[in-house]
Amino acid sequence: MQFLRDLAAFSANGAMLTLKLRQPAPDLLARLAMPLFCVVPSGTPIVARGIDTIPSAGPYYVASRDRGLSVTLKRNPYYSGPRPSHADEIDFRVFQNGPFSIHQIATGAADYDVHGVPPQLERRVALTYGVNGTRFFAHPAAETDSIVLNTSRPLFRNASVRRAVAYAVDREALLHALGFLPGKVTDQILPPAVPGFRRLKLYPLHGDVRTAKKLMGGRRGTAVLYISDNPVDATVSGVIITDLARIGIDVKVVEFRTEDYNRRIHRRAEPFDMALSGFTADYLDPYDFVNVQLSGHNITAAGQNLSHFDDPVFNRRMDAAALLSGNRRYAAYAKLDADLMREAVPIVPYANDYRVEFVSARLGCVVIAPGAGGLDYAAACLK
Repeated sequence: MQFLRDLAAFSANGAMLTLKLRQPAPDLLARLAMPLFCVVPSGTPIVARGIDTIPSAGPYYVASRDRGLSVTLKRNPYYSGPRPSHADEIDFRVFQNGPFSIHQIATGAADYDVHGVPPQLERRVALTYGVNGTRFFAHPAAETDSIVLNTSRPLFRNASVRRAVAYAVDREALLHALGFLPGKVTDQILPPAVPGFRRLKLYPLHGDVRTAKKLMGGRRGTAVLYISDNPVDATVSGVIITDLARIGIDVKVVEFRTEDYNRRIHRRAEPFDMALSGFTADYLDPYDFVNVQLSGHNITAAGQNLSHFDDPVFNRRMDAAALLSGNRRYAAYAKLDADLMREAVPIVPYANDYRVEFVSARLGCVVIAPGAGGLDYAAACLK
């Protein structure tokens, strides 16, 4: 896994945990803040299917688990840290039907669904309860939707053609093609929740066909666009077809079932020119967006560099930024974000999605975790 890439070994001695790294990792603290790094007793067994109960270093612990049905958290009597624990017990029922779950929350039979609100119900819930009041919340996630341009294919080897696409697309139209409460328009890699984000405003929101045509320089071509069978992809592709036709690029759409789509876009020799991608943060650090998606080191069968972008100069800059820390790190990534999107354009970002949350009438003390989204269960209370 990417966030474990630098870990060579670890050891524990009483209350001291020692990590040995293969190389400097200034983003280590951001990675260690992920839930999977929660401290557990040294004797905790490693079981493929997981264990049913486990102690915790936080305000709650897993008291019981009925596999495939439920999980129960109870207040940790040994926790003395600053985090609150208002409820005596938190009960999870797993694998619930989405619409039925929302009905239960509306009627008070449940308090929250970790999966949010199904897209087909978002409008109805928003109109009923309002947005960002006391029960229904919409907030930007640490996520960026982009059009991937395959730089290993003849059409998009040319940076001017890629820049032409970035000028040609109507980002507002692409955003609204995502549906109700789609998020916010963007033209850069980093979303606002990630350190290093600086608002850039590089391209006109509705496109600039005149500039795009100049960059095309009379070139014409056909681009094969891969999409999944998600209906939203078909709507987004319709906007792309219209926008690129204006600058001499004929877009041919090829649709696959979602599972097949995800396999194909990771194959280096797959004959697509464009693909749709939504990248969500593993942890809140700019490396996770810039290097993971665009470094030439990540052009592998399992890598996330779907554009096959491999520029020696930018590779060196990404490698150097990864070794910095603090404000110097974030300044370097902000500059990389700007330069990659102005000059190289291996992807065309257009939206930062919203995550939506719905809670019951009795649930108070609602705190939404920034960036990653989701309810802070420890902070929540009953009115």
